[in-house]
Amino acid sequence: MLRIISIDLGTTNIKGAFIEFSDSSMDVNIVEQVNIRQRHIEDKVGGIYEHDPRYILSNIEDIIRHLSFSHGKPDAIVFSSYLFSTLFMTSMGEYKSNIITWVDERSKVVLDEISRYGAELYRRTGCPLLHIYSLPKILYFKKIHPSIISNDCYILDSKSFLMNYFVGYPVTDYSTASGTYQLLNIRKLRWDDLALEIAGIDEKQLPILREGDFSDYTRTGIALKTGIAEKTPIVLGLYDGAAMIYGLTGGRDRIAVVNIGTSGMIRSVSNTPVIDESGYMRFQTYYFYRNTWIPGGGINNAGIVLNYIADLLGMNIENIVKNLEEYSSEIYRDEKILEDAPYVIPLLYDERIPHLSGTGLNIIGLKPTARLSSLLGSIIEGIVFLLSLFTESLEENNIVFNEVRLAGKIASIPLTPLMISNMFSKPVRYTDIPDVSHIGNALIVLSSLNYISRKNVEELIENNYMKHGVNPSPGLTTILGRRRAFMKELVKRLLPV
Repeated sequence: MLRIISIDLGTTNIKGAFIEFSDSSMDVNIVEQVNIRQRHIEDKVGGIYEHDPRYILSNIEDIIRHLSFSHGKPDAIVFSSYLFSTLFMTSMGEYKSNIITWVDERSKVVLDEISRYGAELYRRTGCPLLHIYSLPKILYFKKIHPSIISNDCYILDSKSFLMNYFVGYPVTDYSTASGTYQLLNIRKLRWDDLALEIAGIDEKQLPILREGDFSDYTRTGIALKTGIAEKTPIVLGLYDGAAMIYGLTGGRDRIAVVNIGTSGMIRSVSNTPVIDESGYMRFQTYYFYRNTWIPGGGINNAGIVLNYIADLLGMNIENIVKNLEEYSSEIYRDEKILEDAPYVIPLLYDERIPHLSGTGLNIIGLKPTARLSSLLGSIIEGIVFLLSLFTESLEENNIVFNEVRLAGKIASIPLTPLMISNMFSKPVRYTDIPDVSHIGNALIVLSSLNYISRKNVEELIENNYMKHGVNPSPGLTTILGRRRAFMKELVKRLLPV
């Protein structure tokens, strides 16, 4: 029996899980999960959205201490963490800033300064010109707060921040570096010369780069504080979305993975680093794990839109979900009720998709006969529509997949796999496990400590987790195909060329 503590640091929650792996039954079992709400430091007028690094570390220590005391000392600890985070720290370990998250909008003002490099940066790093990456944040702070960035300043992401605390030096995995900085060359797997020159920094200011299965031992002082054994391995892990992809696929290609929670994403494992050859940079390509990449994209406007509607209507999210469950049952009985549903283009918040921002929540064709459940169902449809824009661009660049695997809180609503299967015209498979990132984390640990082969990983996933599925139906595929075509025309009319 191998015991693992998985820490998944997210933008909304700090999550921990105690996991047991039985080599006799080849099963990964989540014994207990703990979720702690993130504390946000924000100023909506100023575009500020940050996390307190001390709050995060304190809560992670509490989670490890609790899980270790309740279930026994772990044989390993593994981290997954969110992308697009930037933290400035001195070489002596003093934090010169909070953790600046992807929601923070201050760096938008410097995008014009690097726009002439946009196409070349995309070719090298797989990252289009978006304010969420560390590169524009570095330029913003150099311009507005130059005292924060100096020669002895480390520029960390969420993963290297955790590793620096637990093992004593800043190291990050390739997937987190690739998806966060806009500074990693996705072909050479090293910090990119042009990107460093644009940023005006030295690579010595950035973390050490390693694969996700890299491990080192926890610092003695941290072991004593958290009640774990000395020399407990700390496994680097992947970023949160990549851990989820690994937990659902084991690294297999030709499978698209969709996650819909507060935000959403769709990615597919590729054996080569593919970028959008159209010139429009319609998707991102990040490095994944062991010579594979994950082209695809993310959207901001997913579950967060349902939360907004719930607040606007004075409803709790449980009632929203109940309405959606009833609506999905009605569609199963009569597909044609979708034909009278309103159209929703859910661009409530600025998007990560270039040129797809600023229009707000668009509701078209809302009739007096429409019910709340129909409107809510159209929001789910709109979320799936935004994700489908990525599938279209991926297929145009020869990234094909035969199946979709699904995770996330919104994915647990029956309407979601139904919409995805029929709008994508692909079979959908999904699992009951609410936080698949913990499973991915555990599988990375098993690989790192040589407990299990990659073939065993794939078999374990197939046999234990992918127990539910939805197949497309001709009638519903036709209806959603027509509706998707109409929504594409709406987007063209809503947005400037």
